[in-house]
Amino acid sequence: MKGFSYEKVIIGNTLQALARAYYTGTTIIVKGRPEYHFFDKVGELEKEELWRRYALCLSMAGLMPFGDKVQNIRFDEDNPEQITIITKGNDSCLIKANEIEIVQYDKVLTKDGRTLCEVFDWFTSKSGSMHEHDEIEVAAEGNLKKLTFYEVGVQWGEKECVTTSIMTEEEKEEGNNSELMTKFQTTDIMKANGIRGVKNGKGRKGQQVYLLVKIEHVRRDIRPLLVVDEDTVLKEEREKCCGLVRGIEQMANNLGDPLDGSGIWEK
Repeated sequence: MKGFSYEKVIIGNTLQALARAYYTGTTIIVKGRPEYHFFDKVGELEKEELWRRYALCLSMAGLMPFGDKVQNIRFDEDNPEQITIITKGNDSCLIKANEIEIVQYDKVLTKDGRTLCEVFDWFTSKSGSMHEHDEIEVAAEGNLKKLTFYEVGVQWGEKECVTTSIMTEEEKEEGNNSELMTKFQTTDIMKANGIRGVKNGKGRKGQQVYLLVKIEHVRRDIRPLLVVDEDTVLKEEREKCCGLVRGIEQMANNLGDPLDGSGIWEK
C-alpha cells in the first residue's frame, strides 16, 4: 500500500473546508461534494461555481491530491494520526499526518428538539410556464415558504418551478406535506399570483380563454437546515488566516481569490 506523510491534513467537502485549506495552504482530502442548487449563492456567486473555483486552485497548488476520487475514509482508532483512503478505483493509500482536522457543518436548526430540513420539490410545467415571475414568497403560515421559477431552454421564456419548504423529519412524512399536497398548494399559489395556463381560443364575448395551470412533480430533495451563513463563514475563514502561507502565495497571486472574483476569476 502506498502512503504519504503531511504536517497537517484537513478532511471535509464543504465550502468552509476548501476555503480553510486554500487560505492556510493545507492539504485537503475531499469525499464527495455537496449538492448545490442554482439558487444557492454566496453573494451573487453560485455556490457550485465557488466550490469549483476553490477545488481548481487547491488542485493546481497540489493541495487536493485525490481530487474527487475518494470513496471512503477509514480512521485508525489505535493511531489517530493515521487514516486510510479508498479511491473510486478501489486503490488504498495510507495517510500519516501530525494533525488531522475534520471541518464540517454540524449545527442545524431545530424545532422542539427535532431537526429542521429544507425540502425542495421540483415540478415541470405542462400548462402555465409562460409568465414574468422569478420568485414568489408564500406569506401564509405553513411549511411551504417559496416558489422559485427558472427558464428551461425548451422555448424562450418557458419556466419550471421548484418549491422550498421547511419542516421536521417527522412532518415530511405527514400526508399534508406529501408531494401531492405540495403540488396542489403550488398550483393554487400560481393561480393566485396571476399565472395562467396556455391559451385556449376565444370566449363568447371575444375574450381570451386560458386553460388551467398544470404541473407535474419530478422529484423531492431533502437536506438539513444549517445554522451557518456560508457567506459570513467564508469571509471569516479568509480574515482568520491573515492571508496565504508562503507555500502557495505565488500561486494565489496568480490565480486570485475565488471568493471576491479577483485574478483569473475577474470578469
